Amino acid sequence: MSEKIRLILFPPGIEEYKEDFNRKNAKALSFLLFSGALLSLLFFIGEHIFKVSLSSYLRTSEYLFFFAVSAGMRLSYRRDIDSCGTKAMYIWSGILLAYSLALFAGDRQSNSAFIFLLYLLVLTLLIRDAWGHVLILLVVGALSFIVVDLIVHEGECFRLAVVTVFAGGFLSARTDHERITIMTSSSQAETRAEHDGLTEIYNRRGGEALISSYVENETAGAFVIIDVDNFKHVNDTYGHAKGDLVLKQVADVLKKTFRETDVVMRMGGDEFIVYALGMADIHNVEYRLDMLVSAIHDIILNDETGEYLTASIGCIINLGSYPSYESLSVAADKLLYYVKNSGKDRYICSDKDYVSPASSQVRQ
Repeated sequence: MSEKIRLILFPPGIEEYKEDFNRKNAKALSFLLFSGALLSLLFFIGEHIFKVSLSSYLRTSEYLFFFAVSAGMRLSYRRDIDSCGTKAMYIWSGILLAYSLALFAGDRQSNSAFIFLLYLLVLTLLIRDAWGHVLILLVVGALSFIVVDLIVHEGECFRLAVVTVFAGGFLSARTDHERITIMTSSSQAETRAEHDGLTEIYNRRGGEALISSYVENETAGAFVIIDVDNFKHVNDTYGHAKGDLVLKQVADVLKKTFRETDVVMRMGGDEFIVYALGMADIHNVEYRLDMLVSAIHDIILNDETGEYLTASIGCIINLGSYPSYESLSVAADKLLYYVKNSGKDRYICSDKDYVSPASSQVRQ
């Protein structure tokens, strides 16, 4: 039972959405501050025109000052707040609730109770976080309100606080559950869209985008193209089911040979690509490729004859000179083409810097 409660309060995998929560909470904070400033200004003008009581006039001016200064800080420190939107939302929420609670404690009229409880309800609906954290804010705020109400107002607004807790808790749980469900579905859909359904490694779309980002940021690494030799023979001789199994086995070999941080993708058909991050020493890369060739040989096609799988490999070591994924792909593909036309079942690796086609033509 306690485990079920924990899972409800703090869903597993919630940390995966930390960055998204920061962005959403930063936007929610902007909405809270700027809408608060606008409403305070409108009430301030309205009270000035209708000449309401001095205490009410001062109260509105204080809220206007708070929201105006807060909105100004939000604009001034936009980038810093965007990076920690959830923390910023809790800080501003705490300050706003503390001031509203102080206002309620010093006001003998119960109408100020509505202000505090309204803010408490709105904040629990705006904040995107694990429901357990939102519930803590709601309960602490409500208990603080009840204590002040019992001491100063003799429990006049106790029922309002109880209703707010139940209403805020229910609505917050419902909205948080929907948000997390949507985000999980979206994340799973994105993962499916970026991964190959057969081998479960990156597909062309996901792999190219990731490698491109590394190359454009001048992240050194070894770009490896692997082409399974005579794959048509495997399908024709042993059937497509065997062919699919072989592709899965090759993908498993690549994942075991390289590291979790490396990008392993299936281009389509029987061609695979790996970008081994930071692997820039040609001797280390060749050692890794020797391991790869040997591991591919361990994929047996026919137990009776001992026929095993082979692959042709072209590798370019990028020290940061290659400007794009395409330039790396073209260079590695040339080496792969040479291997396939000179006997297959081996690799060629080069660590030469990138030379643009224009520069090559000038030299010739």
